[in-house]
Amino acid sequence: MKTSVKYFSLFCLIILSSISCKKEITYTLPTTERKIVVNSFFSTERLMRVDVYSSSFVTDKNGTNFYLNNATVSVYGNGSLVEVLPNIADGTYQSSVSSPQQGVNYTLEVVVPNMGTATSSVPLLYPVPVLGFDSVGVVTDEWNQKSIKTHIKIKDNPDEENYYHLTLWKYSYNYSYDEMENPILDSIPYTSYLYVTSNDPVFEAGTDGILFFSDVLINGKEYDLEVLINEYEFDNHTSCILAVLEHISRDYYRYSVALPKHFDAEDLNMFMEAVIVQNNIENGVGIFGTSSQSTDTLYNYNFENPIQEIK
Repeated sequence: MKTSVKYFSLFCLIILSSISCKKEITYTLPTTERKIVVNSFFSTERLMRVDVYSSSFVTDKNGTNFYLNNATVSVYGNGSLVEVLPNIADGTYQSSVSSPQQGVNYTLEVVVPNMGTATSSVPLLYPVPVLGFDSVGVVTDEWNQKSIKTHIKIKDNPDEENYYHLTLWKYSYNYSYDEMENPILDSIPYTSYLYVTSNDPVFEAGTDGILFFSDVLINGKEYDLEVLINEYEFDNHTSCILAVLEHISRDYYRYSVALPKHFDAEDLNMFMEAVIVQNNIENGVGIFGTSSQSTDTLYNYNFENPIQEIK
């Protein structure tokens, strides 16, 4: 009984302490300068584009405009000026004529009045060819879901560190029919992004079906990447599936691998250790990455000659 009274008294004391005193402490955050933020991804498949804006503070109000439209964005290739990119939208600077070229070392120079100059240099590497793209068979997982196992063959260059990401795309047709006689009246082609999975140990990270990997395990080797595609993707509307292998710069690879982990640490678990996201902008923050790509196509004959199940 004495013990119960003791704990009850302690509980009341804690409650009274928490509601009887309140003190506001005024704290002024240290003043720091805003940094230039530069994000750009150069690919041989698209025009040169650079996004420029300023860094934000925790005290900034919602709706604050961080786009920088007064920057001078210059692109240099192997030390020579390629183009000064025009501002085409809020914070966006894009060429209307120039696409990046393989084998060129590109430098971005972003000058913003009263903020200074941010720079970054990255080479755009040559593509690593896809040597083959074939279906192996049907596999069934523990939830009785069927997938088509495919092999994508590549040959890694042994003379350098290589970083990649792999995506798959489906080319399909939507058909319209005459309901009376059922002939096909029209077919509309469309392209869709495929969510794929893999148990291959070479893949180090993946998000939304994009598979990232380096050549740590396959340096200089010819290797069959194992990728699983859901069986329903091989219906009679699908004409083919395209494998896109991108040979990416090291910093962009590190940024891409770290970003999902960063969001996991930020959103899912307050006790997770902070994840450092790659930054390669001198006198600023952000990422400048490059990519060259190669492709191969797997044509869909599954509805005519079904792929056999792997036992």
